[in-house]
Amino acid sequence: MNNLADNLSFRHTFNTQKLIESHPAKIRNANKKIVYRIACPPDSIHHGEIVFSRWRSIALQDLCEGF
Repeated sequence: MNNLADNLSFRHTFNTQKLIESHPAKIRNANKKIVYRIACPPDSIHHGEIVFSRWRSIALQDLCEGF
């Protein structure tokens, strides 16, 4: 069976506070601005991380072996 970890080609973890500070949102849609202001009021502190990953393609039958 194919090990999924073998298909991971790239992974990067972002600190959410640093990401928001260095790349502030540029929202043009009025409704989305309202939602963003409610969800992320000025001076709010963002905790946690965002993890981005890219994977190589894998054949479906390789994932289903053994089922």
